[in-house]
Amino acid sequence: MPWNPTISDVYDAHAANLRALFQECATSVSKVTDLSGASDKKSRQLIEGTKVDVDILTCLATLYSADPSIALKHSVCALSLSLSLSRVLALILDFCHWSFQKASDEEDIQEIRSLLTALVMCATTLELTHVLTIESSKALLELHKAENISRWCSEASLVNGFWTIGSSVTISLANVLIEQKDLTSNQIQVLLTHLEAILRSRNEFLQQANMTRQPDPTSRELRSAASTKLEIALLTHICSGKPEIGSLCASCFGLLCTEVELVGDTGGDNAIAANYSAYKQLATTGQLATGRQAQQKALRGTLRKVEQKTQGYDSHPSIHSSIQPFIRWISLTHSLSNHNNSNYSAWLEVLSRFRSYTERVLQAAEGDAATGAAGAGARAKKAPPVKGAQAPPPLDKRAAEVRC
Repeated sequence: MPWNPTISDVYDAHAANLRALFQECATSVSKVTDLSGASDKKSRQLIEGTKVDVDILTCLATLYSADPSIALKHSVCALSLSLSLSRVLALILDFCHWSFQKASDEEDIQEIRSLLTALVMCATTLELTHVLTIESSKALLELHKAENISRWCSEASLVNGFWTIGSSVTISLANVLIEQKDLTSNQIQVLLTHLEAILRSRNEFLQQANMTRQPDPTSRELRSAASTKLEIALLTHICSGKPEIGSLCASCFGLLCTEVELVGDTGGDNAIAANYSAYKQLATTGQLATGRQAQQKALRGTLRKVEQKTQGYDSHPSIHSSIQPFIRWISLTHSLSNHNNSNYSAWLEVLSRFRSYTERVLQAAEGDAATGAAGAGARAKKAPPVKGAQAPPPLDKRAAEVRC
């Protein structure tokens, strides 16, 4: 019947409350990883309590993917109305021409930003249940569809809201790809697939929206940080031994270049725009090459054309992306040293070569190209080969200074 409440009655009355509940449960669940190995009674009770929060997060994520309006409806008033009174009070306010003070645009942006970053946490925290990870991923991709991005914030604050919220999401995803060392190749592939879908949806929105106005300095700075983080994360994984991962990284570079075209960036503080031609060619190269060896040869040949320094760093962007595999090589080599492995000497030789390459790049970045090349050649001749199962040399001090 017409007077029966519908799902739309929940939007104004409880959308903000549900977002607050999701954020509260996500904060509680984030402590699970720190207590996963605890055995005392208090910790076990806390873990049991977070299982309820995980169930709530799963239900809310499923609800958000089914009806994005519940997630994106902005606060209408400062008061929390009950469902039974919302329709009656709406009629009274309309009759008397009254209205509540609306939440500010900045508050709306921060609410949606917190919700989406919490969804990223739920979708990427491997210690949580598989169902929550799947449902959070679905909700995250649903809320990034072009028709839903336009509802992130009001039209007046759409430019700043889009870059603030979108950059926060991509920074969170990039941090997972950079910092989590225990990710398997399949998990990395899933995360890159999500990143590719998000970048594609953002480009669809940019094609439809008329965003000619430039964002404010805060949003522009956040977007610059996001492009730098994405550049490092993609360069870290583009040389993966799994061809599908290399192709996904190349595709993401292509989508970022398309974003540069749509926005009209000319370089400056955007890491992708500064090396636009090289990354545009990289996107094509990664898709055309067939086979792992052919793909890696083509990708590395194109990466040599990346010459501009990353904004905010004093060195070449490839150095920052090389430091992460370098640190992982050291960790793996020490792990192998604890076992009687016949291939240990071969691992040490590869590690030595990788360290030598990193040092040569660092030297070249410090001085001019001619002096750096001559010094690198002299050091390469003097460097003794690695023999036997010797412990790996310590990480160079300059390399440690540019860790991401």
